[in-house]
Amino acid sequence: MTDLDIRADDFARAKPYGWVGLPISLMAIVGLGMTVSALVSGTAFGVEVALVGWHAAVVRASGLFQAMKGDPHAGEFVALCLSILIYLAIALMVVTFARFRGGARWRDLIAWHPWEARHRSRLFWAIVVGTFVYSLVANEALAYFYPASQEWVTLPTGAWSVALFFVVAVIAAPLTEELMFRGWLYTGLRAKLSIWPSLVLSSILFALAHWESTHLYALVVFPVGMALGFIRERAGSLKASMSFHAMYNGIALVMLCFGR
Repeated sequence: MTDLDIRADDFARAKPYGWVGLPISLMAIVGLGMTVSALVSGTAFGVEVALVGWHAAVVRASGLFQAMKGDPHAGEFVALCLSILIYLAIALMVVTFARFRGGARWRDLIAWHPWEARHRSRLFWAIVVGTFVYSLVANEALAYFYPASQEWVTLPTGAWSVALFFVVAVIAAPLTEELMFRGWLYTGLRAKLSIWPSLVLSSILFALAHWESTHLYALVVFPVGMALGFIRERAGSLKASMSFHAMYNGIALVMLCFGR
């Protein structure tokens, strides 16, 4: 048995949802996450109404919308705050569903297990290094053949917005996306399929979540999803792929800051 021959039975013991329950649960997680975000926003507005009164709260809200239209800094700041709220709400829903479905074994459903960072597998670290190299090559190739791709991700202009952008890219996005795609989704797929179909299917959905009009970004992201899935499988822990995802985004952010 090779290092990759982890039996599907090992994943099935976590008792994830089946072929019907898995997609339904994914839609429910996203839908409830968005609902929770809206409720938090509504609650914040309700607290403001209680403190300053309805008229003053409406005036402030109208002033904020006007500021967002005329000041790009304000618009960026609000959009990033909402992004963080939505990401964290969806992450909370993944954990909530795992605890509801898995009970005492909820960590198995999302591979929330300890991870030894000093992994001894050469293949593991070859995948890690290879993914970073791939990212650099893909970025340069896109910049050369499709210069408009450099506008896909741009830094905000305000100092506070840049800080929030860092939180989104290096903390909120890796946390939530790994819980969704390499945690909840991958465990459900792996309980029924071998490693390669599970990696491909979860990576396709991960790429679709990064879809844009040219489709190129999704194609670029697909191999990264494959690498993240392999890391999660090899390490047996979502913390491994989450750490790599955060590092990957952090390096991309640094490159963006230096105009690469």
